[in-house]
Amino acid sequence: AHHAHHARHAPPRPRPPRPPTPAMASVSKTIEKLLERSTVHDLVRNKDVLFAVKGDTTVQTALRIMEDRSIHALPVVDPKKDDDILGIVGIADIAEAVAYSKCFAEFESNPRFYEKYSTKSLSDLLKNNVLKQPIKDLLGLTCESKALWAFRSSETVSEVAIRFSKGVHRAIVKREKEEGGTCIVTQVDVVRFLYERLIECRDKNPEVSKMLLRPLSSFQSIKDSLNDPEKKTVSMTVSESALAGFRRLLQYQSYRNWNFSALPIVADEKDKRKNGTVIGTLSNADLRGITEDTLDHLLWPVGRYLRHKTGRIENKWPITVDESTPINSAIDQVVRYDIHRVWIVDSSGLPKGVFSLSDILALLLNIADGNEDRSCVIDKTENVPAKIRAATS
Repeated sequence: AHHAHHARHAPPRPRPPRPPTPAMASVSKTIEKLLERSTVHDLVRNKDVLFAVKGDTTVQTALRIMEDRSIHALPVVDPKKDDDILGIVGIADIAEAVAYSKCFAEFESNPRFYEKYSTKSLSDLLKNNVLKQPIKDLLGLTCESKALWAFRSSETVSEVAIRFSKGVHRAIVKREKEEGGTCIVTQVDVVRFLYERLIECRDKNPEVSKMLLRPLSSFQSIKDSLNDPEKKTVSMTVSESALAGFRRLLQYQSYRNWNFSALPIVADEKDKRKNGTVIGTLSNADLRGITEDTLDHLLWPVGRYLRHKTGRIENKWPITVDESTPINSAIDQVVRYDIHRVWIVDSSGLPKGVFSLSDILALLLNIADGNEDRSCVIDKTENVPAKIRAATS
C-alpha cells in the first residue's frame, strides 16, 4: 500500500541544480567547514546532565515537569534500572494520547456540546482520561518516539544537522563523566550554534553577510514551497476549540511530515479588520501543565484556552515574517525568542507558509552542498540508517 501511495503522487522531476555563483561557492565552503569541523561536543558544552523520569511516572506529572522546566520532551528510564533509557516521550506523544482520549468521544460531532453539561457531570465524563497512565505507555505513539537517537560527542555537527533537517527534534548525546555525562541535544541547539558562528564569520567573509541579508523569497527552495498549491498552510480560527486545534495538528503529523508541531491561529469573520490574519500560534507545547482539573479547558475556544493558560493569545514577539524578510532576521527571531518557527504571511497578513527549525537546517545543508535550490521539504519516509534502535521492543 505504501508503494502504491508513492506511485499515485509521483514527485515532479527535480530541476537540474544551478552551479553556485563564485560568491555562493565561498559561502558554501564556510558553512561546510562549520558543519564538518565542529563536533557534537561543541553543541553541548554547557548542557546539563540528562534529566529523566521513571517509566511509571504519570502523564499528568510528566506534563507538570515539562511546564516547570520549559521542555518539550522527557527521556524515560526503566523504573528498576535508572541507567536503562527506554526512549524519549515528546509532547507530541502526549498530545496524541490526550486529544484522542476516549473521554472526548462525546464531543466528536460538536465541540460546543459541552456547554449543556454541569461542571460535575463534565468532570464525571472526563474521568476516563490518560493523565493517570504511566508515561512509558506513550512511547511510540508518534514516529519520532518509536526510535531513540544517540550521538557520540566526537561526531560532527554535520551528522546531527542532517538527521534534524529531516524532522528529528532531539537526540541523546553520550558524554564521558568528566565531560558532564549523558545529555540531550535539540534542533534549537544546532540552529543557534550555526547561526552564531555565521554571524561571527560575517567580518571575515562579506559574502556570508550578503547571503544573510537576502530575502526569504530569493531562495528558490523557499519560493517553491510557498507557491506549491499542495502545501496550503493549515490553520485554525480563534473561535474553534483547543481540542479541535490539537486534533488538526495531529492529523497533519502524518508519517510523511512528522515535523508538523504548530498551527497559526487566525482571526475569524467577527473581526472584520483582522479576518484571516495570523494572531497567534497553537503548538503541542501548549498542552504542558494540563491536569484532570483543567482537562475540560480543551473544549474552550482556543483564544480563551491560551489566554487562561498564558495570559495572552497574541504572542509577545513578532511571529510573522513576509517573503521580503531577510533570512538573518527570520532566523534571529527563531533563536532569540526560542520559538520553533515563524509564519510567512502575505501582504494582507494571511498565512502563506512556515519557516521552521527543520527548514533552516535543510537550507543551510543545501547551501553547504552547493545546491541551494533543492527542496527543503524532505520526504520524511526515507529510511534513516544507523544510530537508531527501537525504543521499545
